[in-house]
Amino acid sequence: MHRLLRSLIPNLTTRSWAWVDTFAASLLFAASLLLYIITLAPTITTDSFDNPELIVKAAQGAVAHQPGSPTYVWLAHLFTWLPFGEIATRANFMSALLGAITVALVYALAVRHLSVSRFAACISAGFLALSGPARMECSPRFCLCFYPYL
Repeated sequence: MHRLLRSLIPNLTTRSWAWVDTFAASLLFAASLLLYIITLAPTITTDSFDNPELIVKAAQGAVAHQPGSPTYVWLAHLFTWLPFGEIATRANFMSALLGAITVALVYALAVRHLSVSRFAACISAGFLALSGPARMECSPRFCLCFYPYL
């Protein structure tokens, strides 16, 4: 994988991973997950056309309209087995969890492979966590509660 990246991006350098990077990625993950959980939609929302359909199909274990995001539906079906809340809450929790993982991975990618400073990587991952489209997918209530103030 590293050779492929080096062939595609000739100036690619790889920085060694330090405990500070693990701490920062974990902190970004925890902070974004906490924010996403606080603003988690407790049931089906009508903010997008796909949300109700994908949650219903996840509960049924079926695939939605073509192409239908089958990976999302199958993962959401696994999350519907968690022992808390409604089925929609569990599917929305999956979106929040995957969004928080994405924020941590953006930090890791920026620090390790793009060789930017740790501060710049934290800022960029934080902006991703608070951005409108990312927030709308992870937790639609965030846009209604906090987005007008940003």
